[in-house]
Amino acid sequence: MVVFQVITQFPQRYHVFFNSGLPAKAIEKKLIQINPIQLRDFADSHRKGRVDDSPYGGGPGMVLQVGPIYRALQSLPLKLPVILLSPSGERLTQDLVRNLSAEAINRNSKD
Repeated sequence: MVVFQVITQFPQRYHVFFNSGLPAKAIEKKLIQINPIQLRDFADSHRKGRVDDSPYGGGPGMVLQVGPIYRALQSLPLKLPVILLSPSGERLTQDLVRNLSAEAINRNSKD
């Protein structure tokens, strides 16, 4: 079984996606497991659950703080590969997904 630890501000929204279609079938067959992790649980105590802030140097919008993301990653029981999705990153293609899946299967079969 491949386990996905999903760090998010909105874990309650994941059940909508994973309760239908192919993800639901994969979960039902115990091929995958999805564990949403509440990012706000790792916010600085004085920030009261806030994990975003204004961009350095000003400008519109908000950006996620590094601290809560780092603490969330450190809380995971195993130090597994981390995939960070970004608009400026490599395009997520079917070939890349196949490669990542093969790596996960190979890694799990060695355990």
